[in-house]
Amino acid sequence: MSTERGRLWLWRAVSAVALVVIALGVATSNAWETPEPPPEIPYERPAVAALIPSVDDIEQAVGRPFVLTAAGPPIGTRYTSMTPWALDTREALLVGSWRENFDALDAVSSLEVNVFEYTNRASAERGERICPADAGESDAQLRIGQFAQGPGVTYYCAEILHDRTSVSMTLALVPEVPETDALAGLRSLMESLPVEGSEDLPWGADVRRVQISMYKAWLTGLFLVAAFATLPSLFFDRATWLRLGNRFRRRRALTGRVDIEPRSRVIAARTRGLALVKFAVLVWVVRYTERDGWGIYASLGLLLAAYVVCLVVERQLTRRWTRIAPKPFFRGTAWGWIVAGLAACLVGFFIAVAVWGFGTMLASGAPAPGQPVWSSQRFGRVLQVLAGVVLALSFLPLAMARRLASRHVRGAADDRARVLLLRSFVDQNVRMRSRRLDRSSIIDHIAMRRWERFEEVVASTLTKVGEVVTAATPGERLPPGLGAARIQFTHEEWQQRVTDISEESSFIVMILGRSESMVWEMTRLQELGHLQKSIFLLPPLTGSERTRRLNFLADVYGVSRDRLVASPGRTVLAVAFPSQLDEPVVFESAGPDDISYDVAIDHAMAILLRADVATSREPVRTPALERLDYIPSGMAKPPKTWKSNPWIWNAILSIGIVNLAIPYIVGDPLGESEFRQIVPPADGDRFTAVASGGGTDTFAVIEHTLLVHVDFEDGAAELVGEMPFPTKRVAIGTERAFLASPDAGEVVAMELATGDVAWRVPVPGRARSILADGDSVYVAVPATGEVLRLDAADGHTLATAKPGGAPWDLVGGEQGLGAVIVDEDQYVALDGLSLEEYGRADTMDAPVEVGLYGGRPAVMSSVAGVIEGTDPNGTPMRLFLTRSDSQFTADGDILAVAGVERLTVKDASGSIRRFNTDGQPGPGMRVVPGTGIVISETGRLEILRVFG
Repeated sequence: MSTERGRLWLWRAVSAVALVVIALGVATSNAWETPEPPPEIPYERPAVAALIPSVDDIEQAVGRPFVLTAAGPPIGTRYTSMTPWALDTREALLVGSWRENFDALDAVSSLEVNVFEYTNRASAERGERICPADAGESDAQLRIGQFAQGPGVTYYCAEILHDRTSVSMTLALVPEVPETDALAGLRSLMESLPVEGSEDLPWGADVRRVQISMYKAWLTGLFLVAAFATLPSLFFDRATWLRLGNRFRRRRALTGRVDIEPRSRVIAARTRGLALVKFAVLVWVVRYTERDGWGIYASLGLLLAAYVVCLVVERQLTRRWTRIAPKPFFRGTAWGWIVAGLAACLVGFFIAVAVWGFGTMLASGAPAPGQPVWSSQRFGRVLQVLAGVVLALSFLPLAMARRLASRHVRGAADDRARVLLLRSFVDQNVRMRSRRLDRSSIIDHIAMRRWERFEEVVASTLTKVGEVVTAATPGERLPPGLGAARIQFTHEEWQQRVTDISEESSFIVMILGRSESMVWEMTRLQELGHLQKSIFLLPPLTGSERTRRLNFLADVYGVSRDRLVASPGRTVLAVAFPSQLDEPVVFESAGPDDISYDVAIDHAMAILLRADVATSREPVRTPALERLDYIPSGMAKPPKTWKSNPWIWNAILSIGIVNLAIPYIVGDPLGESEFRQIVPPADGDRFTAVASGGGTDTFAVIEHTLLVHVDFEDGAAELVGEMPFPTKRVAIGTERAFLASPDAGEVVAMELATGDVAWRVPVPGRARSILADGDSVYVAVPATGEVLRLDAADGHTLATAKPGGAPWDLVGGEQGLGAVIVDEDQYVALDGLSLEEYGRADTMDAPVEVGLYGGRPAVMSSVAGVIEGTDPNGTPMRLFLTRSDSQFTADGDILAVAGVERLTVKDASGSIRRFNTDGQPGPGMRVVPGTGIVISETGRLEILRVFG
């Protein structure tokens, strides 16, 4: 006992040391390193932005007044995303990048300038190229020409690449402007750029964020694999809970009992200690790959190699300690099937590795074609989980190969005496949690196979002394892959064959059941005098069933039930009769786990070998069947345990994972789809704008020319009429829609009922913003610096105001009219009837949009990258923009901003909700009172029901 206790504490000390080593490896890992924080918003203007021409230079080159309306990083998630992949990529490839947008006050043209400073010329040549190679003139450094035609607008581009610096310009003009003038203006701007030569810089910053993400994925993956391999099986393991309960019961030893718990604890501690040592080795292998910066697949290969080496060493040590090496179950031609199964397992393994590597890249923010980054990241995390599932299922080919190979070992010759295993056919699929992992193959280890059939556990122990054989199940086409070798019997010969094999067997092991056939087998063993080499095992079933089977054994042999009952705090595992029937030896432990069964069988065989087998046979007592708690032939049913048929639970689990994973990937993880309704346009057309106004009705524009009424409940769009010119500036009144032409300089009223034009009036200059409010239509004309009030009935001018500067956007409310002056950085309040000014306030640089939030104006500046205003509680509010082309709308108690693949909504209480989007919302977001927020996105129309 003292030796066992010493070994127990030795292995506990090994476990404690391994835990310390694991904790040290995790605590010192680079996975917890804090990388340089991402750039703060609003963004800092980089040095390369000095190449962007000034407003004066643009006005001189193009010949008309311009104003700066947007500034920030270039458009695209690669320049604005804060994922580890995007941040590392920008730091590795770019020194700086910037975009500024200039709009002409007369709405005739706009100019977008993008500048990029790369770390080296090779990166610059592979970098962003806005101007196509076939766009007009092109040489080694400069491209210039026309490259696109849109509704009422022509696009020209110019791009220059000098060493590692790239500058591109996109000029949008109305068709009336001659092409020669447009190209001359672009060429003049390009030639004035102060671009200087520069040498290549070292290859960007170290990709620390992606590496840190990978390190976290490695360590998290190790712990998740360990948890997945341990916790679920531990939770459903009956022995674990029974052992835990027996710890609180008072122990009292009974006569005739062999307590194998001390030995079982030593082996369990040894198994646990070796597992923790293996885990510590894997953790420090990850630490080693961190130090030398190994890639994903190289790191995984090293981890696998280290794990296999640990398994081989563990197996050799275990065989040395046990001093008995079980002979292989498969021999000869059976190995062909095993090799084929192993090859298929390796294919599954490498598929799992590839899926995990691809998922890791996506999870760190690597973009996927046609998908938003957030969706790619979610898909990457799902792939990482899926890789674990594939890895866990990779042992299935080997399991099938084992079953096919088992057909070649039925009754195969062995130079050792046989061991006969008797059991009820209904018990052959009883499963138990595997603690002692040295029985499993390396593939089983990698695939985290943690449940074994009870027959496999028993046969593995008995293989040490001889070949284990058992009767094949009637009608069995493929025997189980592991366990006892099958011998086929007919119904007529089975009793004689069992008698013959029992005579030549060194041991007979019976898994106790309660069938009528087992009554005959137990009686026959007594008749033949084979009880001195027989071991009776109680399978790991429920406590009540185990008690019934133990009582069944006592009743068949006429033994007092009290002689077989377990000691308090212990569970009976096996019974043997080495000498007399009235002197049974009961083997017990704290719980029916696989290690305890191994020890119980070893102890039982040792006691039987030492027993006096020459003892005279006792008179055979034939039990009366009517007094036995037996199950008649053909009436036995498999024990009720989910582990006997786990495929049902696997199917339920798979369906649950799919139902959770798909909404998670598409952006509706918590039933968010209930708040989202989508209307796709017909015939491949696209929604290009959302009309302002309309009350609770929603109107939109398709392909810049068709005005439609949208019904989100029916998911349909009803045509109102074809607009007389392409436009995205549409305001909805009570019975009419009002359209502002971006190039013809006129305002048109269109009947909502018929689609007919009610009136059209010219506007000096070109309207930038249009607003319908009751019987008035308000128009902002930056070119003339005017705000017009038109009669909604016939279009004649009711009032005119010149607030000073260029009015850019309008908003209407109960207190009158508001306008932002883009070139004066001011907000002006006007009377709704007379347009007389009654208030003025300074704003941020270049205010371009205004809305009402809580009855107060909220102003957006794409140059300053901020929305300023006051929330409904009267608290000053500042929202920073992640994109220089962000969309913004505010109406009543709702304010909404479209950022990088995200829509942020601020409600009346000031709380914020965020919705994922597929990319860049189109123009004309609007709030539908009492319903939600309407946006046009990727050509479709979408409403987010954020109210209620």
